[in-house]
Amino acid sequence: MFASNTTLIQTLFSFKGRIRRYTFWNVLFFLPLVTFGFALLNEIVLRKTSISDDVKVFVVVGINLLFLILFVWISLAAGVKRCHDIGCSGWWVLTYFALVWYGFVKGFRGPNKYGDDPLQVAKQSL
Repeated sequence: MFASNTTLIQTLFSFKGRIRRYTFWNVLFFLPLVTFGFALLNEIVLRKTSISDDVKVFVVVGINLLFLILFVWISLAAGVKRCHDIGCSGWWVLTYFALVWYGFVKGFRGPNKYGDDPLQVAKQSL
């Protein structure tokens, strides 16, 4: 799923480099699943605890805010790196058109100013 020269942390949190369409769609597919699982776990744990409602609200809002920040950061990082793969500035991620475009357009072959071709790196590691 990830290029051999990047770690999971770099793929999810870094705004530098490039990722393939496959990696981009995997991130966008699994992120909502993780969010749903987290929300379900959050609900189960809070229903089973005996703390006061005021504390529950504070805990839920704090945890959900943290998770929202992580969700947005990871989504933006994946989008920026996908933009880099097709040779565009990462700022294009802020436009709606780019959401559709960079998800389906094939990246440039070979290295560009944003890094090595992730497809070539993946083929070399096989």
